[in-house]
Amino acid sequence: MQTADEQTLEEEVRPVVVVIGNFSHEGLTAKIEAVGFRVINRNLRSTAKNWLKIIELLRDQSSQGLLAAVFVYMPTTTLLQSVENEYDEIRSQLVAELAESSSIVFVHEENLQGSVEPFPWEVRDLGDENGDGSDIPWPTLDLDYGFRSEHGLLTTEEWKEKHKDGIDRAISFLADLSKANIDVAPFRKRSDVTIRIFEALEESQAGIFLRLYVPHGRYQSEQFEDFLTLFSRYLREVEKKEFSIDANRTSRGTTYVFKGRGDASSVDDLQAAVKRFDDFLHVSEMDPIAAGRLLEGSGLDSTSAQFLVAKYSRQMKRLKLDIKHEYERKRLLLGQALEVDVLDGCERELLPLPEDLSPSSIFSVIGNSAPVTINFGNGLEIASGGASIQKLILGDVVYTEEDKRLIDLISTIGDQVESLKLRSELERLKDSATPPDEKRTAAQKLKSFLYASGKFAIKKIDEVGTKVLVSYLEKLCGP
Repeated sequence: MQTADEQTLEEEVRPVVVVIGNFSHEGLTAKIEAVGFRVINRNLRSTAKNWLKIIELLRDQSSQGLLAAVFVYMPTTTLLQSVENEYDEIRSQLVAELAESSSIVFVHEENLQGSVEPFPWEVRDLGDENGDGSDIPWPTLDLDYGFRSEHGLLTTEEWKEKHKDGIDRAISFLADLSKANIDVAPFRKRSDVTIRIFEALEESQAGIFLRLYVPHGRYQSEQFEDFLTLFSRYLREVEKKEFSIDANRTSRGTTYVFKGRGDASSVDDLQAAVKRFDDFLHVSEMDPIAAGRLLEGSGLDSTSAQFLVAKYSRQMKRLKLDIKHEYERKRLLLGQALEVDVLDGCERELLPLPEDLSPSSIFSVIGNSAPVTINFGNGLEIASGGASIQKLILGDVVYTEEDKRLIDLISTIGDQVESLKLRSELERLKDSATPPDEKRTAAQKLKSFLYASGKFAIKKIDEVGTKVLVSYLEKLCGP
């Protein structure tokens, strides 16, 4: 049986989840502790001196390697107070600490659309004659704080004029958070915050760092799964990494869930591992004896090393052959589906056959999510090629005009992995078998992307029809 001192010591070395803002409830605390973390709550709507204490807490826990996650709840009143002059010198310090940690800042969705409105108790209700003050979009309220005028209540427009500087500073602050690569998540209800936190906690506890969705029947999807099996075995058998990939299947597609620990627990680790796997397979093919010596250097005996080299070389050759056969099969089916007179005399390839059949090139199958345009030379092309042809390439998924606009925006991201993640979230959201809570978090992540114009160099909100796309995402979530 543990002594009191032993229990205290064990408690102090548990990973820490810091919740900043007035967002603590029994269910959240129980969840955090149930997955093996310790929770620390701090109030953001406080003095500048207390902000310094929060910053020091984050630095201290991070330096000890104990900071698992930071969640910041920033409703409108907190946002407006956070941009007051007394915080000017320390606000950037807080942003820097959040950028260095695994953090999510929850902001009301109306704020991310550039709208900051007064609360009902702050304005005079002029009735339905002009609607002023009758539609205040704040379902989540912090009732212990408000911005009342010393001259009494104002109309909505008077309030906006009075607080114009604070509103402008608040919107600028949100842009600064996005530019710092901090995950700024929109919410409409407190339950939106809770569901996202629960998902983040479960992923942290399980070591999940990436989810990729592939619809059934997508071009090269079977070869992609074969590659993942080969790759994950290599990391476990050869590099001795704690790494696995789970496959969660529905009637329409498969979500691949990447899990890892230590130096196999992030997207950067994954990219580096794929590069090492490419190099290993290349050496195995060109010089098997040299590849065996590399494995011997990692502790394997000569017989085991040569066996593994032969096994992976053989399996990769089979995968390359499958990729080639899939290309030829799909090309034949496409040719049969199109009009004969369109194909006559054309030598252009109908499908992208990877020139470099390395593992990293087959990984691009996730990106085969945009509607296809097939080119035939002589200026002739068929956009999307009809439903039957789309199905041959894209699999069991149908893209709406809103989907196409979202995919076009996502394609502007310079980070390929981030782009694949967002495309996967859209595919999961479109899958009717995705659980409701997972649909809500998928929509939230896509909304975050749409609102983060400063982060991803996208055009202004009004120019890309963000509100239309947001409405579409909410429709996909269901009632």
